[in-house]
Amino acid sequence: MQHILTKLTIATATIGLLAACGSNDPKGLPRVITSDYDGTWIASHYGKGLTLHNATLTVFDYTDDYCIATQVLHGVSGEDMAEVFYLDEDNQQIIDIDDIGDEDFADIGLVYEKVLESLPTTTPAACRDNMLSVVGSTGYEADTDRDLAYFYQVFSNYYVSFELTNTDWEEQYQIADAEINASSSNQDLFEVMANMIAPLKDSHVAITSEELGVASVNNADTFLETLLAEFAEDNGYTLPLNQQQLTAANQYIEQELAKVSQATLQYAESPSDLKEAGNGAIAWFSREGLGYLSIQRMFGFADDYENTDDDVEAVRQAMNIAMEELASTDGLVIDLRLNNGGRDAVSMALAQYFFTGERHVFNKDLQTPSAAEFRTEVSFQGHNNAYTKPVILLTSASTVSAAEVFVLIMRNFDNVVIVGEPTQGAFSDALEKILPNGIAFSLSNEQYRSVDEEWFERSGIPVDVEVPVFTRSQRDNLEDHAIEAAVSILLGEE
Repeated sequence: MQHILTKLTIATATIGLLAACGSNDPKGLPRVITSDYDGTWIASHYGKGLTLHNATLTVFDYTDDYCIATQVLHGVSGEDMAEVFYLDEDNQQIIDIDDIGDEDFADIGLVYEKVLESLPTTTPAACRDNMLSVVGSTGYEADTDRDLAYFYQVFSNYYVSFELTNTDWEEQYQIADAEINASSSNQDLFEVMANMIAPLKDSHVAITSEELGVASVNNADTFLETLLAEFAEDNGYTLPLNQQQLTAANQYIEQELAKVSQATLQYAESPSDLKEAGNGAIAWFSREGLGYLSIQRMFGFADDYENTDDDVEAVRQAMNIAMEELASTDGLVIDLRLNNGGRDAVSMALAQYFFTGERHVFNKDLQTPSAAEFRTEVSFQGHNNAYTKPVILLTSASTVSAAEVFVLIMRNFDNVVIVGEPTQGAFSDALEKILPNGIAFSLSNEQYRSVDEEWFERSGIPVDVEVPVFTRSQRDNLEDHAIEAAVSILLGEE
């Protein structure tokens, strides 16, 4: 979700123009512009809430014992809220408009329920009695012990599963707490928190500070991490590298990525056969009855990558071109080995081109100690002229997040075979939070499950045919064993 403060500031500046345009939501949903936005709204599975009272909007994050006002904005009207949130017919839920996504897809976004005495949802006690301020706001007080306790409790309340890595989160907290006190520096806090999250091996768990950098640990090494380790070992360096070493490492990484591209292009009749669309997000060629489609990312098909609807429309424009040219092929290789993810809506828009009719493709579950289990069964319509011939998906540990959602969808279809290495195993959206001292962090809080109830968080989606991907030997010899295996399968040789 975008920063609420930024979006409301924009909305406030354009109210005069919008009033003349009618009251229909651009997604075709009815928009209610009334004082019904007043009150407190809670997204209990995410530990988020907001209150609109006397034209003041307070956005807050909360746990069992803490509540932090992350944004406060004055002069906010119901009309301003309607530019950001869709209000349901019963006036009991609001949904971030950007989270609703394209009208063809199920809503799996952030839903806030209104706090009413007649409903089980209640305002967290800490938000009623002792709301904390963030640095730079009135009332802020520095306290490193408190910030660490809040960090610990956010994960305790909302993290998807400590059992996946057998992490004793309480023990991690006790170790960290013993190393700091209330007056410890932000750097000390950053370091102990980084040590706390390391055993989780979750690429959607990260700690971010403009001054101190980013701390995150993947479950499996991505290709870039592999290249960085290769460079360090070749040169006798110890990670992390200094700035001069990083500059040289980046040159090495570019060189190796160029080898990967060269190895792939050898399967085209000539490099000029490679075509691109969607701002370079997809590229394709065909040769001797077989097609190759590379999907580089799950965002940024449109120039305005902040807008989900624009991105989805750009996906369709790009795929209409690509799939028309690939329609005559007898089989297709889809390469996701370097796709780090992006938006689920983009993944679903891409997957539409590979099945017909309406399909139930995966489930999204929310399970937290403080809220009842909630499930979204994700179904949507395929393309009328879908490509239903044999398809090979190429995956690796660098196939991450929304790219894995695409694989999760595609593995439902009998004509699809997955080749390469298992995906990263990082499905859940990154739930963003902030400490009172301004350090940001994120965590996984959702379960993406297959229609057969399989859960691939941390393990990654397994392949049907395992083939090493982008090994050093292959790069040096300009070979691509995964593509070779895919071609053999499509030609019936395996």
